[in-house]
Amino acid sequence: TFTGTGNRITGDFSNATQSSRVAFQTSTTNGTSTITVLPNGTGTQTTINLFDNSDPTNAGTLNLLSNTTEKSVRAGITGTGTYVPLTFYTNGSERMRIDTSGNVGIGGSPFSYGGGYTDLWVQASTSPVIDLAVSTTRTGTFYASSSAVTFGSVTAVPLIAYTANTE
Repeated sequence: TFTGTGNRITGDFSNATQSSRVAFQTSTTNGTSTITVLPNGTGTQTTINLFDNSDPTNAGTLNLLSNTTEKSVRAGITGTGTYVPLTFYTNGSERMRIDTSGNVGIGGSPFSYGGGYTDLWVQASTSPVIDLAVSTTRTGTFYASSSAVTFGSVTAVPLIAYTANTE
C-alpha cells in the first residue's frame, strides 16, 4: 500500500545477459508468470501505460486498455509529447506500421498522399498479394508485379462490378 502521490517502485535486477530491468517471475517451478491488473470497486476499465520520457506529464505513450466495450492498443501523448507511429516487428524486422495520419504500411512505410486520403500500402520484394477468403477458401486475389496488376476470382465464382449498389 502506498500513500501520497508520485510513488514509484524502482529496481535494477541486472545480470550477465540483461541490465536495467525489473523482473516478475512465479515461484512455481516451470509455472506461468502472469501480471494481472484489476479495476477497483465497481470500475470496469484497466490500463497499462508506457511512457517515452521520465516525466509522464509530457511524453509519448503506449496504452493497453481493457473495458467492457473494447480492448485496445493506443499510441498517444500527454502534455507536449510527440506523436509517433505504431510499429509491429517479427523476426527482428518491422512488418507493419500505422503512421500518425492513420495510413497503414505492410512490408514498408505507407505512402502519404496528404490531407483527406488514407492509404493501405502493401510492399513486397517481388509481388505483393492481397487474398480474399470465405472461411478458409481463397476466393479472390489482388496481385501486382513489375509488369501487371491483377484482380480476379481464384475459384469458379464470377467477378461482379457494382455502381450505386446495382450490377
